[in-house]
Amino acid sequence: MDNLLARLRGLGYQRVVLDAVPPTQNAQQLYEAMGFYEIPPYFVNPTPNTRFYAFNLHDDAAKARA
Repeated sequence: MDNLLARLRGLGYQRVVLDAVPPTQNAQQLYEAMGFYEIPPYFVNPTPNTRFYAFNLHDDAAKARA
């Protein structure tokens, strides 16, 4: 995941957003440990309790991970 984020940063992306359905608890824990944070839904997902995350690629903490 760190390599992917570094590649996106190198391509000029500013932010990554994703959604996680309830059965992906392990992935959600990974996202949170990496610095992803919850955001309001950016589209209507028909799966109840879907969580939406973002990660700012150019924050100081994100740069430290690169």
